[in-house]
Amino acid sequence: MKIKSVKKAKRYNKRKTKKANVVEVLSPKQTMAIEGVENPRDKAIILLMLNTGLRLTEVVDLNYGDVFDDLKTLSLPSQIKVVGKGNKERVIALNNMAKTQLLSLHHFNRNTLGIRGITKTSPLLLSNRYKRLTPRAIQYAVRASLSTHPHVLRHTCFTNMMKSGVEGVVIQKAAGHSEFSTTAKYYLSVTGEDIQTAYSMIG
Repeated sequence: MKIKSVKKAKRYNKRKTKKANVVEVLSPKQTMAIEGVENPRDKAIILLMLNTGLRLTEVVDLNYGDVFDDLKTLSLPSQIKVVGKGNKERVIALNNMAKTQLLSLHHFNRNTLGIRGITKTSPLLLSNRYKRLTPRAIQYAVRASLSTHPHVLRHTCFTNMMKSGVEGVVIQKAAGHSEFSTTAKYYLSVTGEDIQTAYSMIG
């Protein structure tokens, strides 16, 4: 009976090891490589995802009306709403870098692709065949440019927030996590030094 118990425990430990969450983020080398991305559309998408934490499906689904207040002046809001996982709506704040990339995507559509007659329902991300860009196309672009996958850009965004001292509940809302435990599992790592600092603050 003891032998069986040991074997069962080993199998359980293997399953736990497989499910352990290791958050992959961009390396310094990969971050520097973004500057060298030649295709302006691909570069803009990478920087947009890196600065918003948008999921792949969320960025693919963006229409002009989702990001521009006025198509004539190309005015951009400070926040946009996207429908994410589980068909849940969440708010994304646009920093200056994100706004710059949205404008870059528009200029690519107008100047490189020659798109005219843009309306609020027009896709923001377009292929060279004037169709909405597919998730696979973005996956290919990110892999070709940075040797990684798009979700790493999202992980990098929220990991950078955590390192900058942003509160966990704020990261949870920004990431669109239903449970705080999901945010903690991926981004809120605690070290012995963190615990030491916490005790020193009350002693």
